[in-house]
Amino acid sequence: MWAEGGLYEKALLGAVFLLAFSLPVSISGAQIAGAAALLLWVGKILRRGILVRWPSFLFPLALFITFSLTAVVFSANPLQSLFSAKSLLVLLVIPLVLTVVDQPQRARAVLAAFATGGIFTAAWGLVQVVLGTGGGDAGRRLTGFLGHYMTAGGALMIVIIALVAVFLAAQSRNEKLAAVAVVILPFVALGLTQSRNAYVGLAVGCVVVLFLWRPGVVALLPFVLSLAVLLSPPMVRERIFSIADLEDASIHNRLEMFDRGLAIVADYPVFGAGLRQVETLYPSYKKSVSSTDVSHLHNNILQIAAERGVPAAVVWLWFMAAAFFSTAKLARAPDIAPWSRIAAMTACGTVAALFTAGMFEYNFGDTEVLILFFFVLTIPFGISNGSRAVNKANED
Repeated sequence: MWAEGGLYEKALLGAVFLLAFSLPVSISGAQIAGAAALLLWVGKILRRGILVRWPSFLFPLALFITFSLTAVVFSANPLQSLFSAKSLLVLLVIPLVLTVVDQPQRARAVLAAFATGGIFTAAWGLVQVVLGTGGGDAGRRLTGFLGHYMTAGGALMIVIIALVAVFLAAQSRNEKLAAVAVVILPFVALGLTQSRNAYVGLAVGCVVVLFLWRPGVVALLPFVLSLAVLLSPPMVRERIFSIADLEDASIHNRLEMFDRGLAIVADYPVFGAGLRQVETLYPSYKKSVSSTDVSHLHNNILQIAAERGVPAAVVWLWFMAAAFFSTAKLARAPDIAPWSRIAAMTACGTVAALFTAGMFEYNFGDTEVLILFFFVLTIPFGISNGSRAVNKANED
């Protein structure tokens, strides 16, 4: 039963594939699939054990967890912060993917699964936009099944980066054509979320993927981006051009958030105000009673520094740098298998995209996006672990 291809192994793989499909579709579905996968995974470990070589980003990530838990202890409301700390459980996806998605073929299957989920979200989102039942004041901002246009934008951003990597690095002509055909719907859907942070994140993520594939091709990207902007619908063009408009209401609000966020960091520099305490404290830091209340500061670095302390923000930057450079190294490794390279390119592009989009949105606090981020990030290291295990078995 425990052998490769046995019933238990197939059930575990099926749960992981369902998790991959659910991530861009439904947080409830992802939680159910993830719980099932973790239970099966624990059963496998108890019976057979595992041998893992952890990714290089694990140490800074462990320090980040430590600082986060310390922020809970020193929080003005420890119980509320402790409840919020449950979001750290999403990190369980790392050992799960690391030990299950350990072959290029499995990477191909899970990437196909979550791309399929992205298509479902995009298709339903287009129906929402037509009917006016999406997000925003007029119901014209695409949310898909994810409940919020920024969450949908973050998830679709990662799906598109994966499909771009498949198109560039896949050896099969049919796989390249399939990626081109499939990417159109998520790309249109992302535009209709009107999430400017996702636009910028996608652009940077694609630049990274292109650079990892053929460094010289990056020089053509400004022409491609200009063409994409010109061909985009008027509402999308308006959102793109408003990024630099300091008179735009949302830009003005973000500038005030940045200023007030720095004030919070100045008052709580070491341990932070505590998880979920920025929302509670912000009204007392507003410049005027008419200023908008916020649940977060729309910037990963500032939000982490405010609620967990400056040391936590520094460690988070270390983690992101370690994740970026380690995946880039895997993607540029000589004689790498095509789907191993696709997985590494996707992971590296996703790190760059999440970091860039996170300068304008607290996407590291968005559970759906965060699980998908760690899922995609871990895949190339899982393949690397599987290759080492095979080589060790052959040597023995």
